[in-house]
Amino acid sequence: MRTLNRRRKNTIPFIILLVIHVVMLIYTVRKKNDKSLLVLLFSNIGFAYIFEAVVLNFLKGYTYLPKIVKNKVHDNILGAVFSQAIYVPIVATFISAFKLNWKWKVLFSTYFSIIERLFIKWKIFRTKWWKTSYTFVFTFVYFFLSDSWNKLLRKNYFLVRKITEYLSIYSIGSTGLFFLAIFKNFKLGRGRIHTWKEHY
Repeated sequence: MRTLNRRRKNTIPFIILLVIHVVMLIYTVRKKNDKSLLVLLFSNIGFAYIFEAVVLNFLKGYTYLPKIVKNKVHDNILGAVFSQAIYVPIVATFISAFKLNWKWKVLFSTYFSIIERLFIKWKIFRTKWWKTSYTFVFTFVYFFLSDSWNKLLRKNYFLVRKITEYLSIYSIGSTGLFFLAIFKNFKLGRGRIHTWKEHY
């Protein structure tokens, strides 16, 4: 019973944020009625995944503990998927869609910083060398990156289209590899023996 309660305690905040951000995405798409925003969203997910691959997978800056999946490695990556495929990219797309100014960017960067501090307090997110101040700075810069990419997409530059195609394939493919790892125990890598680090 204690284990079940602990799992629920860890899982609920992730699910609440999931619902909030999905509602935000639905509102943005309906309000703007602009299909290109979904292209921007996939681009934002791709940028976020590249960041997470470096900071989480290679540099081990922090660990997510949603306790949804039994395997600790998969559970950690699931937390990353929530964060970098849903929470942060959706907010970035929302900001770009409504052309919100730097004050809103500060507000949402503070929002994510507060969430991080709460997650640390609730022991559902552990940091090693990572600091909350980094979260504030990187999300703030990321929101400007989303704005700039949105403008470039609308100018229809060839190179931007190609990079966007790559980011979209990368974001979808990476998410697909995650679910293959969970449900099929599939590992991708070089040679005969692969680690989960290599796969992710």
